[in-house]
Amino acid sequence: MNVLGYLGRQSKAALTALGVGLVAVTGILQYLTAPNLSFLVYYLVPVALAAWFVGKWPSILIAAVSAAVSAVAGVAATLRGDPGPSTFTVPYSIVSAQFGFFLITLAYVLTALKVAFDRADRLARTDYLTGVANHRAFAEMANAELERARRYEHPFSLCYIDVDNFKTVNDRLGHGVGDGLLRVVADTVRRQIRTSDAIARLGGDEFAILLPETAYEAAQVVVGKVHESLSEMARLRGWPVTFSMGVVTCLESPDSVEMLIKAADRLMYTVKRGGKGRIRHEILGKSPTPA
Repeated sequence: MNVLGYLGRQSKAALTALGVGLVAVTGILQYLTAPNLSFLVYYLVPVALAAWFVGKWPSILIAAVSAAVSAVAGVAATLRGDPGPSTFTVPYSIVSAQFGFFLITLAYVLTALKVAFDRADRLARTDYLTGVANHRAFAEMANAELERARRYEHPFSLCYIDVDNFKTVNDRLGHGVGDGLLRVVADTVRRQIRTSDAIARLGGDEFAILLPETAYEAAQVVVGKVHESLSEMARLRGWPVTFSMGVVTCLESPDSVEMLIKAADRLMYTVKRGGKGRIRHEILGKSPTPA
């Protein structure tokens, strides 16, 4: 079982409650096993948990609570008659203050590290020019959809888009205009699809749209709207481009994402060879047999 993946799917409220619970359990165990400095290391677990999965302020709060619980457990154990402050060169108040400062610093550092990690992860999955998903991120999303479609036997569709005559725009109007065209294409598509759908730039002037749980007729409607919007956008801006699209609707999941993309890419190139600027749509797999 992927523990980190499981924790990452939980709500922040649940994780915060878990962190507080771990602090309480650790304090009780510290009290029962007699106070000693080596036991303080166990308070690192709830602080690290909150810092990595919840956020800065909850983790700082849990760090402060951990220091307070540690101090109370130590003093209570001492009053019970267990070896206490006399075994240390400094009293519990100073130990607790130093420990609290250490935990708060740890919470802050881990939170900053998590923010940097998440930012790097987003950049690794985002196309630098258009801000949509890149090929790597799209492959991961498509693979997840393949697995989901196999499990629940739901259809899904994929649309492959190529910007016709894009090289002409770069040659005549400059690469700056070409880059702007790609950004507008991405924004236009994003406005026409659902939040559950995904758009990615696969490279150069080629884009793909993943349409989860979308059968043939529904995919026709969505892709038609996208094609119409892109064509109107190019016309209004005076860009001499059209858009060739290959669309596959899968009733049975292909063996791999690569096969899925190749199928849509093949249809797109069929459109380009036949005059460009149109849509070619096919179904992969057999329709389910009625019960």
